[in-house]
Amino acid sequence: MIGIIFKSTIAFCASYIVLSFQFNNAYLFEHINSLTGPVGQNIQIALADGFAQTWSKTKEMSGQLFTNSEPEAIEDEVAKTQSSVKRVFAPAAKKITKPMESYLEELRKEERDSLSQIIENN
Repeated sequence: MIGIIFKSTIAFCASYIVLSFQFNNAYLFEHINSLTGPVGQNIQIALADGFAQTWSKTKEMSGQLFTNSEPEAIEDEVAKTQSSVKRVFAPAAKKITKPMESYLEELRKEERDSLSQIIENN
């Protein structure tokens, strides 16, 4: 890779030096340019037109790319033809003010019942 760059640089410098030589009070480049001038101008015009066409096509395609990538907005709505049923809440349960006492009462009742069963079985 470095060899190619080095060789290209040497070739460019050598051609620049050769084209800088003067013959008949004009540089060698000017003599060559007078012979091939129209061809060089035509090539330059063709390259400029090709670049402009490529640039416009690239702009058009990139515009389409961003336009097509934009999601379409979809409107969604719910038809409200029916009304909702009114919800009826159950009455709140009575709060036990003394939970410990009611638990003890149930426990005493169970103990009395089990003692009564033991007495009856004997």
